Amino acid sequence: MLEGYDAMSKSELEEMISLVRGQILKPQEIIRIKNKIIEAYTKDGYLDTKVDVVYYDFLSVDSMPNKLSVTWRNQKDFSDEVTTTYDDLAGANRNLVEKIKVRKLVKFIIKENQRLSVRTIHFLGNNFFSEDDLKDELDELSEKRWWKFWNTARYEPEKVKKTRNC
Repeated sequence: MLEGYDAMSKSELEEMISLVRGQILKPQEIIRIKNKIIEAYTKDGYLDTKVDVVYYDFLSVDSMPNKLSVTWRNQKDFSDEVTTTYDDLAGANRNLVEKIKVRKLVKFIIKENQRLSVRTIHFLGNNFFSEDDLKDELDELSEKRWWKFWNTARYEPEKVKKTRNC
């Protein structure tokens, strides 16, 4: 389960982490998913993104025709409950409720924080060229200007590394 994403779409995140409902996750897999989310946001200029992992235990189930509504409770904060539904259960395994009771729900809470942008570029130790000439050479990096409202001038670590190596 994902929460707190605004800069990326749910489908982008789901495609990137590729989970299947009911999948068994090892602790190292949860860490891998968390790191993948942080890496994707970092590439998009959100260098201060945090991802919290919250675990929920089974609390109750309500059955309706061809549907189950399952309520989960946060392991640490009992006032935090989440409800999920299982649709199209016609012909489903009769032991489904028993299987759900032993499962855990994992929620990835994304805190995007601010997207970083390049406000100004300064060159230290430069005695030969004007700052404007040097800035013109930075194809991948630019400063944020008020008249360039279409230009994001966001900070992207890959572009900075590429510019440094020139």
